[in-house]
Amino acid sequence: MVAAVVLMVCLTGENLGTIVAATTAHHRPDGETDGPASAVVDWLKPRRGPAQAHRTVALQQGRDVGGRWDLHSPFGLYTLLCDIGSVTRARTGSDGLLVYFAGTGPHGAGFRSELAHGR
Repeated sequence: MVAAVVLMVCLTGENLGTIVAATTAHHRPDGETDGPASAVVDWLKPRRGPAQAHRTVALQQGRDVGGRWDLHSPFGLYTLLCDIGSVTRARTGSDGLLVYFAGTGPHGAGFRSELAHGR
């Protein structure tokens, strides 16, 4: 999970808090047709203050990778995280982009939908 977060921060240039708070809610203006793939997401940038915290971001595919997962673009990584976390999101009832299974912790082993940061 840490590698995915670091890669998303590097690919998007967004802050850690923005990536950790990201959800899977998005719109596909490309209609999932041929051509460059894209997704429009609404992300929260809490450091901007309440009036300017919400921000719409366009994530675009960098290049066609021939059916493989594209880890060179924000769009590719975003769709990968949406896909591989779908079962965990269904179990936790979360729409968070970053979900995972923890073998230990204060609440015991189980699925998690929140990442702690800055502590």
